[in-house]
Amino acid sequence: MLNMIIYITFAQELSNSDFNSLDGWMVEGGNASIENGKLHVYPGEETRIWQKTPIAQGSYLIKADVQSSSSEGTCLVYGQGEGFTKASTAIPQAKNKETRVLVKGIQSKDGFLEVGFINDGSHDLFIDNIQVEQERKPFVFGQGGDITELNYVLSYGGNFFDETGNPLYQESDPIEVRAQNVIRYLKRKGWDMVRIRLTNKPGKSQPDNTNTYYLPEGFQDEKDCLLLAELAHEAEMKIQFTFNYSDYWSNGERQNIPADWKSEIQWLNDNNAIVSKLTTLLGNYTKEIMQKMADKGIFPEYVSLGNEINGGLLFPYGYSYNVPASNASKDMPEGNANWKAICGFINAGYDAVKSVSPQSKVVVHLADQTGDYRKHGNTVDYYTYSWFFSNLEKGGGKYDVIGASYYPSWCQSTVSDLVNYCDKLIQKFHKDILIMESGYNWNPTRKDGYEGQLNQNAEEYKNLYPSSPIGQKGFLTELINGLKIIGEGTNNQCVGVLYWDPVMIHVEDERGNNKTGWAHFVKWNTADVNVVENTTLFDFEGKALPVLDVYLQNQASQEEILSGNKQTVVLPNGARPTIIPEKGGLLIRTNKAEIISIFRLNGEGQFLHFSDNEERILHLPSGIYIVNGEKTIVY
Repeated sequence: MLNMIIYITFAQELSNSDFNSLDGWMVEGGNASIENGKLHVYPGEETRIWQKTPIAQGSYLIKADVQSSSSEGTCLVYGQGEGFTKASTAIPQAKNKETRVLVKGIQSKDGFLEVGFINDGSHDLFIDNIQVEQERKPFVFGQGGDITELNYVLSYGGNFFDETGNPLYQESDPIEVRAQNVIRYLKRKGWDMVRIRLTNKPGKSQPDNTNTYYLPEGFQDEKDCLLLAELAHEAEMKIQFTFNYSDYWSNGERQNIPADWKSEIQWLNDNNAIVSKLTTLLGNYTKEIMQKMADKGIFPEYVSLGNEINGGLLFPYGYSYNVPASNASKDMPEGNANWKAICGFINAGYDAVKSVSPQSKVVVHLADQTGDYRKHGNTVDYYTYSWFFSNLEKGGGKYDVIGASYYPSWCQSTVSDLVNYCDKLIQKFHKDILIMESGYNWNPTRKDGYEGQLNQNAEEYKNLYPSSPIGQKGFLTELINGLKIIGEGTNNQCVGVLYWDPVMIHVEDERGNNKTGWAHFVKWNTADVNVVENTTLFDFEGKALPVLDVYLQNQASQEEILSGNKQTVVLPNGARPTIIPEKGGLLIRTNKAEIISIFRLNGEGQFLHFSDNEERILHLPSGIYIVNGEKTIVY
């Protein structure tokens, strides 16, 4: 007997949803008219167009066909239910064609739903066919990026500033405080998830296989990553935690066995015994790290077993395909495919994660293969991901989420290609998808004038999204909207996107030489070039770029009023201000001199200086506030 779940989607009627007229719509500021059955919102002045419709309690989504002329400023579709904040999606640039925009995660109690559009005047905007529907599944979407390199950059002299050029901290602050302030700033700009990549034991004594490069000791290791996890947790960020299972960079063609694990297998001559030992080491290591996070109250939402493991894990014992002597290299020595070993490694990691944190979703992450959609269209069985995950499932490999990298520079594919590609994978494997990595140039070159890592964008994007701050912003706007469309009509979805690398900014010495680089030279103990410094979310001087506004313009609903009337916030330096919401204000008492940040969910706010044992009432509108990274409510 076949068990089936049937979902019924209810549509909510809006007045003039197809814009035969403006009846039922309110227009605030600016100018708008009906042209050829579409709503035309003119550029030049800030304009909000909206209407309220009666609606039952539940979760809703908005669909609209839009056409926008620009990636500048603010332009979004939003929905707001009774008792909740706005859910919104930024409208991507599309000058000569309509684009489907989805706003998901709109919550409402019994009452009314407000549906609307905001154009800050930067856009010539056309809107058509707006629909409101009940969601068939809970909307889950995390947005943020990889913060693994943050302490490395700060320790080598990098500094970060907000979009107006104000420093995010004092240079005399300890590294931990500086890192915390950067993370809190990213939270205020709309991030709600970070990625942290754990490398077993980086350092000069564990170089690459050519003995040319190494990763600096003290960064990306256990101590550093656990600290970053604590800071992210304090800022109420979700965490994607990646186990590299290597002392060096790992990717589809490099998966070096950690030096400590090599010493454990060096006297074993039998491949089966070696694989068995490595499986045990991997499982024990994974459980140990997960337990150390759990002891601090940290349970990552997503845990990745390896990074871009197209070629397998722990080379040469866990290859996904044969590597003959004629194709062998230092990174990929001769060896045969061993899916039994791969599945054993994955399952050891999976079981270790679940034994400590059953709610964590386990991710298997592959490098970008989106170009397969252009090669093979809808023939999903020809995709590299289909080959890998079919073999993994055939061997009994356990996982919860498909992790994917997507760089239009490398795959020469558009967001539309990515959406179609992911839809086919969801139909075949019935798994959620997490975009583990994506990035885009904000400058054509590194500061030294040479190309960075992402040197050729997809042909369709070269004019639409040039390598500029606004081009980068435009790409991310299209990407996030596209990812919300993935899985429509199924029980699965894209659960988030993580930018790489957002914080590995350019840092130089007094002679202009790089201090931060993708790796350091064994011979000279100096950094090689920083290949991502022109793709970060901060410019060469560390100033925040316009792209960060995209996260603020893409939000899900949150409750406006929470239960309770008192909350204590624990600060990193030990100060414990008591936060007591008052009607129309916020009472703060401190027991130590402190700079306290108070920001609304929309990012508006300020830093305030409090003296020792000071009590102050701040008169604020009702709503949710983030006080030093913690939520509190003003009634």
